Amino acid sequence: MPMNPFSKLMLSDDELQLVTNTQWILTKRIIIDTVNGLLGDIAEKQKQVIENEKGWLPEVVVRSTPKIAKGENYLQLPYLLLDYPRCFDAVDVFAIRTMFWWGNFFSITLHLSGKYKENFQQKIVDNIDAMQQDVFICINEN
Repeated sequence: MPMNPFSKLMLSDDELQLVTNTQWILTKRIIIDTVNGLLGDIAEKQKQVIENEKGWLPEVVVRSTPKIAKGENYLQLPYLLLDYPRCFDAVDVFAIRTMFWWGNFFSITLHLSGKYKENFQQKIVDNIDAMQQDVFICINEN
């Protein structure tokens, strides 16, 4: 009878300590739930901004609804995403993504492509000096 190749796998002392300690995973869950609530609060504030600015925003953006997604493996670490407002079309994208990436950062990204990029790029360029210093700008062809 062939030997089971997994029978020789062993956990390290550190791994065994983590497996037998439930507190750290419960704390992780509390943190994820707290960040999820924070993203929900951000979405509510963004709804107010969109409502106040709906006169010049595209209708599809005004009608969009918030979406919070979470995962366990963005470069091997947990993350949460809030997309709101969100309009993802094959060519035309208008979205604000707020991201929590465990152990790294919170970020807010404005995604524009297609007609939305064309409509808003000059306004962004004209107001670039009003942005905070910790702003990174990435411009691609699409």
